[in-house]
Parts: sequence; C-alpha cells; structure tokens
Amino acid sequence: MGKDICIAALVLIAAMIIILPEADALSRKSPDRSFLPDRILVKFHEGVGPEVIARIVESENGTVIRIFTSTGVYLIGLNEGVSPANAVKEFISHKEVEYAEPVVRSTPLESK
Repeated sequence: MGKDICIAALVLIAAMIIILPEADALSRKSPDRSFLPDRILVKFHEGVGPEVIARIVESENGTVIRIFTSTGVYLIGLNEGVSPANAVKEFISHKEVEYAEPVVRSTPLESK
C-alpha cells in the first residue's frame, strides 16, 4: 500500500509540473479585464421614451455615444473625473434604468 501512495504522489507531482506552467502562460495571455475609464453601458426599461432617456443622461452629465439598436443598450460617455463605478450607481438609481455596467476593456490574446 505504501508503494501505491508513492506512485500516486509521483503521478500527481508530474501532472503539476506539466499543468502549472501552462496555467501560468494562459494567465499571462488573458485579456486585460479593467474597465474603460470614460464609458458605461446602460439599458433602459422597455417603453421609456427618448426624451426621458435624454433627460436622465443629461442629468448624470453623460453623452450618448452610440445606441445598439438590436439590444437597446446605450453606450454612454462620461465626463472627465467621473468613475464608471459611480456613474453606474447613479444611473441605476433611476427607475427607468434596467441595468448599467462598466465597459470591460479587452485585448486580443497573443498568438504563438
């Protein structure tokens, strides 16, 4: 039985030697998951009119950069000095907003 445990331990160690460098390489190649500093995404509840949306965006000192018409999601530009986290909190405080979230910055994975 002691011999079986030694063999299992050696197999485990060998697997770790093989797998851990690969995991480290993947983590170095993973995209940067930080947020864009000047933009958020906002989805308004269905039926909220463009005048109301414009009022909310203006009240939060934002600017509509783009509307993704297929989803109804708005890309909102933020004024300098406004953090995405604070802007999200402010936007979701409006009952007309379904959700708001920061824009995740991503970069392509490196190829070998």
